[in-house]
Parts: sequence; C-alpha cells; structure tokens
Amino acid sequence: MTNNEFEEFQSYWTDIKSIYGKEVSKNEPLYVFNALKEYSLTDIQNALTIVMQNSKFAPTVADVIEALKELKGEDPITLEARANKFYNELNKEFSIANDIVTTDKRAVIAFYQCFTDLRDFGSHPLSADPFDKKAFVKAYVSVKPYWVERAISPQLNVIKGIYHDSEKPKVKFIGKKDLCLQICKAIYQDKKPILLEELKTLRECSPKQLTASNDVNVPEEKKSTPQTIFTTSEELTEFIKELADHLKVK
Repeated sequence: MTNNEFEEFQSYWTDIKSIYGKEVSKNEPLYVFNALKEYSLTDIQNALTIVMQNSKFAPTVADVIEALKELKGEDPITLEARANKFYNELNKEFSIANDIVTTDKRAVIAFYQCFTDLRDFGSHPLSADPFDKKAFVKAYVSVKPYWVERAISPQLNVIKGIYHDSEKPKVKFIGKKDLCLQICKAIYQDKKPILLEELKTLRECSPKQLTASNDVNVPEEKKSTPQTIFTTSEELTEFIKELADHLKVK
C-alpha cells in the first residue's frame, strides 16, 4: 500500500472491527497499516473477506497475513514445493553457458541470494548439492512479497549464463513458454537468442521431417541456414569405390 491509501485502509479496517463489535483505538489503524504495508490494498481487502468467512473473532494482523499467503499461494508448504521444482529444473541438463529465462522472479531473487552466478552454482561439487538445495529453498521461502511485486525489470526474469552478452545467447526456459518468449523480447531486444527447446525439437526430428514441409515455423535466425544435403547409399558406395581406386594408384 502507498501512504495515499492510508485513509481508505483506516476506514475499511474500522468498519470491519465494528462488525465484530470492537472499538478501534486512535493509533491502531496506523500500526496495522505499517504492518501490512508491503501488500496491496486490494489483496488486503480480499484477505479480510476470507478471514471474516472463517472466523468468529475480529481479525488480527497475523490472520490477514495468513490469508494473504493462502491467496497468493505463498504459504510455506506451497513455496517449498515450488522451490524444489525450480531447483530440479535448473539442474536438469545444466550448463553454465545457458541463460535461464523464467516466469518465477522469486526464484531469480533467491538464486542470487545463494550464488554469485551460474559458474558459482556449477562449480560446487555434487556432494554439496543437498546443502545448496536446502539453502536455495530457504531463500525462496524467505523472499518478501513486496520484493517480487516491485521487481518490474525483465532482467529479474533471467539467470545469466557466461555467454549472456554474446550475439546469440542460448536460452533455457523454466515456466510457461509463451510468457518466457515475451520476456525474451524485452531482455534480448536486438540479439537473436537460440532457444534450446526448439533445438531439442529439431534434433528429435528425422531428416525427412525436417525437409518435407515449407510450412514449418522456423525461428528467424534459422531461415538463412542452408538446407542439409543428405548422401544416398548409392552415392556413398560410389565414393568408397573411387577412393579405393585412388589409393591403389598411389
């Protein structure tokens, strides 16, 4: 909340307390406002609605914060599950060369609390991984909600690999692909990132599938790539025969 919203919050809090037959002391709204200031007024109002639906007693600051965490999926159990999932995805096919673009800004904040960069993360021995994971999960759960809300810059959606500043950085997504693609446009702008997900898809296709259709949506940076010419078995046999004859002459 902003200071300009204090009067609206004061009126709302006073009305809620009066419903429960409670009088509000002179400084109570200010103290409660400061305790909940990191949350938006709309979120607080929604949380108070939940508290009123589930409690026979007048709401406290602790009740409101508990309801806020439930609303935002920020209760400790949910956060720990999300942190573990992110850490496992980060370790999957890990390379210090690749940028990690993610929709989870909380994870990026937690990562940089624990590690200097991907090289620091990658240099830790495998035996240290359980301790690294525990530290990451703890940092993830401890991230303040207002840190995430105020993290407007798209640079807080990326964990930078060692080739981040190159013309064609390789990028791995963790999160929804469509949103990650939008984030890429803001992060890389004039650069031409190579999306590892698309490279993996191309590798899994057969040569016949790759050359069969001109209607496949190919990333812009790949349109200028010359088409691969595949050698037939007859051509290969002929080549081996010519090579053998050439070696005999020598």
